[in-house]
Amino acid sequence: MTRTVPSRDIGTLLALLLTAPPLWAGTFDSGSDGSDGALAPPAGPLVIDLAAAAIGPPGSGNGYFDESEWAVIFNYTNVTLASGTTITFLPHPSNAPVIWLVQGNVTIPFTASVSVSGGIGESAGSTERTTAAGGPGGFHGGFGGALTSTRWPSGGYGPGGPNVDPDSFGGGSGGSHATLGVVGSSSSGVTLGPTYGNMFCLPLIGGSGGAGGWGQSNLFGGGGGGGGGAILIAASGTIMINGDILARGGSGGFATNSGQRGGGGAGGAIRLIANTITGTGSLQADGSTSYAQAGAGRIRVEADSINLTAPGTPPFTSGSPGLVFPPATRPLLRVTSIGSQAAPANPEASPNSADVLISSEVAQTVEIEATNIPLGTIVQVRITPKRSANGFIVNSSPLAGTLGLSTASASVVFPSGLSDVQLSASFSPIALAPPRPGFGDLRVADAVREGRLSPLAVRADAVRGARAHEVVAVETGPRDGELTYITRAGHRAAYPAGAFAHVAALRAVRNAAD
Repeated sequence: MTRTVPSRDIGTLLALLLTAPPLWAGTFDSGSDGSDGALAPPAGPLVIDLAAAAIGPPGSGNGYFDESEWAVIFNYTNVTLASGTTITFLPHPSNAPVIWLVQGNVTIPFTASVSVSGGIGESAGSTERTTAAGGPGGFHGGFGGALTSTRWPSGGYGPGGPNVDPDSFGGGSGGSHATLGVVGSSSSGVTLGPTYGNMFCLPLIGGSGGAGGWGQSNLFGGGGGGGGGAILIAASGTIMINGDILARGGSGGFATNSGQRGGGGAGGAIRLIANTITGTGSLQADGSTSYAQAGAGRIRVEADSINLTAPGTPPFTSGSPGLVFPPATRPLLRVTSIGSQAAPANPEASPNSADVLISSEVAQTVEIEATNIPLGTIVQVRITPKRSANGFIVNSSPLAGTLGLSTASASVVFPSGLSDVQLSASFSPIALAPPRPGFGDLRVADAVREGRLSPLAVRADAVRGARAHEVVAVETGPRDGELTYITRAGHRAAYPAGAFAHVAALRAVRNAAD
């Protein structure tokens, strides 16, 4: 792989290349079937409505929603923007990330841009504040609140969303993603959200929202900024970027005499894969830097030849082309029910609507299902209320069952009003690796039979058909501590065994407690 960068990036580059996946065996194939045709809009704004995506296989012309990957996927022949074209997106109901699979080349010229950035928080004021939306694949900012007990501000949404200050009535704190956010002005007792994700952007996930600020009496503070979204562009040819690709976190709502400012949204994720990636353009996935600074997002660039003159904000990591989708052996978590109410397999993303209706102030059992996570792992159940209480975490019982399919439960007392429920777990990657060095191919059929892979995951892969990027085997090596994933096309990509050793349920189940 060749790459040219500004000289100040060389030290960072050396460290990154030492951990990058090895070269693919052969040229990269995006797997696009071209069913959405060519994307060649004229100069001017273009808003792509992700809600128009079909449910099912590709071929609608508007992309399709792949529930198993939590992504709206477009299959283009080529993407050629005109100078002055600006592309933004209206969200899918699940607020899923955006994936462009392209048979040929992608061209983003000077003054053209593609943006999945998060929304700006609403300024403090006399009426209840709305929430700032996260970009596709990102998470909403928290609501600005008042001193009235039923109108508290809310913490930022997403795995890295911060809590609000319960005592000093300060400003909202910044959301986290690859790095931590910053505690808001005049705030104390705040718990910042944790960092999450990995340098490979597998799975694809955006930034978390900032927390809302406090207001005075019945006046509301500023809302938190939305987290930057997540976009993957994979092309079988060349990606040329002379314009901008943006996944920035939104700024928190401004303060007024009535209230404090909201915290900023964290940066999202940009991932590019092609045989050649070149250009003088800008890649930006930074968190909001106004007021309470938010955490940075991630940028990943993968090609056999990389010639980008700008290092990205934050600086991108790089390597040869890797997997387009996470392997079927990746760990997964989901909420199956709360109390006696079944949770939807694909929850809605709106912070103002409920997926499950329950009774408040009564302990409810949250039932959890896991795939490819070691038995005995404790799952953290994170609750983010919209109003009246601070966020909190409840630990589940240890996972029990098989590695292919296990369950756990947690007892949670929900406050009144809407709450988000999200799951996360951390565990040793050793339990997911083949049992000894030189084990050789770990075929999918063997993995299912031996309980290392869920049949549900295999069926999810089968829906994609014989795409070039479908993983059919896993081997140990070539270096200690690595697993090599082999696609149907015969390409190979190695990742550290721990690359997928932390998992977060990306889609929250919202509950309305009476």
